[in-house]
Formats: sequence, structure tokens, C-alpha cells
Amino acid sequence: IELELAKNRIEFNALHDPLTALANRRKLDDELDRLVRSGAGRGTRFAILHLDLDRFKEINDTLGHAAGDAVLTHTADILSRTVEAGDLVARIGGDEFVILITRPVTTEELSLLSERIIEEMRKPVDFDGFSCRCGVSIGIARSQGIGSDPRKVLINADIALYQAKEKGRNGYEFF
Repeated sequence: IELELAKNRIEFNALHDPLTALANRRKLDDELDRLVRSGAGRGTRFAILHLDLDRFKEINDTLGHAAGDAVLTHTADILSRTVEAGDLVARIGGDEFVILITRPVTTEELSLLSERIIEEMRKPVDFDGFSCRCGVSIGIARSQGIGSDPRKVLINADIALYQAKEKGRNGYEFF
């Protein structure tokens, strides 16, 4: 039993971010590979939201890394509460997050999800008496049917993210 518990703990640690306990980049890559194997070639529908925190660097630079960590864990809590069971939320580095949705979802549902996340992120995080305000920009891309490459869809979500940032941040754009 102890060996099995240790194996499970090692596997969890290898696939999850230690600060937020969200999936990490390796877990996301595994899920994208699974999508390829299980049906992207047969028209499996999925969507990817690529999120980047606005003003995170300023918080980190002015209040320190502990404040930045508080914002990151706050973000992880919001994302985990906001998505549906079965959706994958990953912290892929720094202040970047990805949501992988592998269930049928409409453009309107993706818009509503993005709006909920943006609204929740507008609420300040209290850190040692300081009110940390951090917004979020979101890029959204969806599979386009048979033969959709999940890694290409992730790149498309990244392109949409930069479109959202160019339009003034704290918003979302579709690829």
C-alpha cells in the first residue's frame, strides 16, 4: 500500500504545479497527445483557452514574489471553481494558464466562461493589507473538425491571446 501511495504521489508531483496544484505543462502535453490518439482525426471537438494575467509583473516587482504567489493561487482557485468537471486547468509557466475543454461547447458558452473568469479576476486579492488587482486576457481557439491538431489549436489560442492584449487587456478574443 505504501509503495502504491508513493508511486501515486510521485506521479502527481510530476504532472502538477507545486504552487497551485493545477496540471502543469507536461500534463497538458499528455492530454493533447491523448486527444490526437483518441480522435482528433475523427472530428473530436475541443476548445482551448490560453490565459495570461495582466499587471502580474507589477505586483511581483512592487510587493514581492509572495504577493505574486498569492495572486497565482487565487487565480487557480477561480479557474478551478469556474470550469466544469472534466475540463483541464493547467498552469503552463509564470502567469500563464490553459483551459482544455474536451466536451461539446458553443461559442456563446466559451464567451460566458471567459466573461465569468474576467469578472472574478477583477476582484482584488488582499495580501498583507495591500489590495492586489490583476486582470486577465484570454485567447480562445476551437478545433475545426476532422484532422484538427491540438498543438496547432493551442498556437491559435496563443495568437488570440495576443490579440486580446493588443485590444487593451482584461478581455478575450477568438482565433
